Amino acid sequence: MPLPFITILEKSRDRELIPFLQSLTDDDKKKLVPEIKKLSKEYLDYKEVKTGFNTSTYKQKADQTQQSILLVTSFVCFNRKDFEKISFPGWILDEKHLRRVINWYCPDWFSDFVNKLGEQEYVPINYKLTMELTQRGWLTPSKQLLVKIMPQMIFVSKENTSQYQPEKVLEYPVTLQEHIWYLFEEESNLHYSDRWLNFGKDISKEKIGWTDLFKKYTAEGRIDRTRLLQEALLASNRNFNKILSGWFSDLFIALEPTDTEVLNLQRELFSVLNAPQSKPVNTALQFIKKLATGPHFDGEGFLDQAPVLLTSDAKNTVTATLMILEKLAKKNKSLQLRICHAVTATFVNANDDLQERAAKIIATYQDQLGDDFSEALQPYLTSLMASARKLLDKFYTVAEQPGQDEKSKRDVDIATIVQEEMQEIILPETIDDLVFLASQAFDNNQAWHIDILPAAIIQWQQQLKGENINKLEPALQRALKMTTGDFRAGIGSLDHMLAIFFIDVCIYLVRKYPADSSALVSIFSKFDQKVGDKISRWLAQEENVFYMQGWDNHDHDTFYLPHKQLLLASLKKIVDADSFSLLSTPTHEPGWVHPEKLVERIALYQQQNKAPVSIDWQVAVSRCLLTDTSKAIALAEAQLSGENKNLLLFLLGHHTTPKGSFTNTAAWMCCSVALKEKKTYAEFASFSFYKKPFECYTGQFPWQSLEEEYDQQEYDYQLRKTVTKKAKRKVLNIHINRSVTKESTGLKKFFASLVQKQTVDEAIIYDNFIIKSQWLSIENDIRRLLLLTPNNTEPFLAEIIKHCIKHPTFWSESDKKIVIATLQTLYEIWDNPGEMAYLFLGTCMITSDKTVVNIAGEIWIKGISNRNMNSQQLGEIIGRHESIEFAPLKRLTDLISQHLYNVSVLHNQQLQIFIENILVQLPAEPIKNLKKLLEVYSELLSKSKVPLNNQSLLSKLNKWVYSGSLQKVISSIQG
Repeated sequence: MPLPFITILEKSRDRELIPFLQSLTDDDKKKLVPEIKKLSKEYLDYKEVKTGFNTSTYKQKADQTQQSILLVTSFVCFNRKDFEKISFPGWILDEKHLRRVINWYCPDWFSDFVNKLGEQEYVPINYKLTMELTQRGWLTPSKQLLVKIMPQMIFVSKENTSQYQPEKVLEYPVTLQEHIWYLFEEESNLHYSDRWLNFGKDISKEKIGWTDLFKKYTAEGRIDRTRLLQEALLASNRNFNKILSGWFSDLFIALEPTDTEVLNLQRELFSVLNAPQSKPVNTALQFIKKLATGPHFDGEGFLDQAPVLLTSDAKNTVTATLMILEKLAKKNKSLQLRICHAVTATFVNANDDLQERAAKIIATYQDQLGDDFSEALQPYLTSLMASARKLLDKFYTVAEQPGQDEKSKRDVDIATIVQEEMQEIILPETIDDLVFLASQAFDNNQAWHIDILPAAIIQWQQQLKGENINKLEPALQRALKMTTGDFRAGIGSLDHMLAIFFIDVCIYLVRKYPADSSALVSIFSKFDQKVGDKISRWLAQEENVFYMQGWDNHDHDTFYLPHKQLLLASLKKIVDADSFSLLSTPTHEPGWVHPEKLVERIALYQQQNKAPVSIDWQVAVSRCLLTDTSKAIALAEAQLSGENKNLLLFLLGHHTTPKGSFTNTAAWMCCSVALKEKKTYAEFASFSFYKKPFECYTGQFPWQSLEEEYDQQEYDYQLRKTVTKKAKRKVLNIHINRSVTKESTGLKKFFASLVQKQTVDEAIIYDNFIIKSQWLSIENDIRRLLLLTPNNTEPFLAEIIKHCIKHPTFWSESDKKIVIATLQTLYEIWDNPGEMAYLFLGTCMITSDKTVVNIAGEIWIKGISNRNMNSQQLGEIIGRHESIEFAPLKRLTDLISQHLYNVSVLHNQQLQIFIENILVQLPAEPIKNLKKLLEVYSELLSKSKVPLNNQSLLSKLNKWVYSGSLQKVISSIQG
């Protein structure tokens, strides 16, 4: 009588397991399945175990033998669906487990199961076992599985070292006949197969690995050399990752193909010219270059590929292509005309050397070119650089005038550009519109939803009764789900906050209209939570107490407080049946309050003798659109009185200085920093805000780019321990000082009190804009936080700079996303702000992420078009950064060449100012990639025909001219 399974498991009687399993019928296995699942949970789940008086750890009940018993038993008894649900089902492919059962039990799903594992990153089976299972008929390996496991098959581990055994590929004839070619068809880790292996000190890695294997067995005739060369080329252009594609290019080079072999592979070489990676392209060009002068070279075929090659971002690709075309033109007269037309594509590259080389080819054969060549050159005239323009003068003078006239006309249009008309935000016009808004408001689809949903509920609160209440059921369910952690992509803490607000509104409606809100009560009950013997009920909240009051995020970030206070103010309006909207509710995207609308709202409050809450005042004046205030001023003069009138007239620019009284000091202070010119006022001398540095409210903190020394932890392999070493890094330091000025004491304080009365003011919104957390995850909230004060974002920008772009490379994905969201917001509201915004923009232009760099570039382009971008200040900031080479200058020169150069004549003029102010700040010793920046500057000078008269820059050029690589470009600048 075989032992029962539970005894085998409890006593770890592994020897009894296989006889037990072999004795089971199909019905026995089905009956055993529930017990296996129950015991697996008991033995394999991690549970807390006390290890001391106040310490604990998490352990499984099962030992290794019991784990093995449960694994093998599950394999034999479970169907495929159940088996794949266990923890690490792939462990069954470990030989010590599989060989115990495979000879007498192999389920019909085994082959598909193993092949599915081949789709995972790690495959727990080796090539030898795979082939053994295949020969026994238990496995039909997929191509993907074989490609995953083959790269490691030639490396064998022995006593902490690895041995290279290429002969492993000879054990099965099918390996070299068929399987090895799969490595050229599917993406694998072939290029990394020996990366982490230790072969000992006496073994050279150049003589081991797959490249050596291919060379060895092609030389022995075991691998078809012609096919190998062909497959290596094709594999380099199969959209594999960059390193693997490059590996196949290196393999082709290592095989040292003869001229005849290369000639026979022309078609494959031409196909590689379209590869997405530059290394395969340049490898193909390297071999094509040898063929170009030969009698059997397909010049027509190569010319078909030339336009794409000549517009490549890789300079060496364009250079090699021009070299081949130059050789081809000398050899083949019939192709000269076509080559001249083809090389014009080079002129899209803002590189003087490349353009000059292309222009020389055209100039060499210009006698063969007809009048129509001027038309072919027409699209490139605005991008031609000085050297090329001089060589092509014959064609340039004929075609220049019409293009320039058209350009001048566009400049006239640019001069009249005004801000795009902003989209008005419309409040829901029906209850159904409100219901629709509520159903999507927690998904962060629009930044202003957090303001408009409360405003809409306030507006329609009198109709939220009867059958209308239960229409809120879907939105309430979504809000409650968010409280259980149902966060979707793009959702932030502010969406959770808004959900809590909506829950509070629904609880208020349930209590006010109990007979009409049964559907809402039912939804609440579904989300009640049982903790131990207690049930936490949503509707058990005390009357007149809101969940919103206790809302906080994990890090207790104060920058969430303004939104929380606004939502609490909205809740109070709903409870008080107050239908007046908040002053700060946006009227226009992305978050502006129209000045006339603000005057009308304040007038309504004034008529009813009501006072808005302070945070509402502060946000309202900070959001007020101040571009055209003439009508709002007239309206304020007519409808307002007292302090409200004086405050608005000061904000709208009618009063140049504030006129008392000053009861609402926080609102007055926010007015003063919402204005374009941010300065202190004598009238506010008694405000306690002035005890802090004024930069706390303007964001104009001092900053410095520098190289600092720091302690770096490194592992020393000789000492076999982590050691501390000194290292250097580039950092951007912002010196944020929020210390309050200490009051004077004694007689000095007494006499000061006789002169003026000091007031103690409430906290202002800017006091909350402090980031204390080391790790930020506010990428989905930052837009809404900045749009609290769109007239003055810089106090918060300073914090973002300090935490997210202190270094030239992003330290986390979250930091990068925060910066991208910030840039996208600034793109919409940019209006020539202060230095901190320019510091943020300039630093973004040289960061490590291309998306960040490109959005920053778009802000500059739009700012120039709208005439609200200070190119001089932006250039000075980047110049200060690059004076210590804070980040590679190539990031900036790539941005300029690819996006900022030749947008328009106006943009080129501003780009010249921008670059000039960068150059002035650079050190006397030339920095890396300076030549490219000087080349672009030289072109801009040539186009503008404005002589250089900046003495600081002329002095700098006189120092740089002694650098051999810069002499030519500096000479062109100096004229």
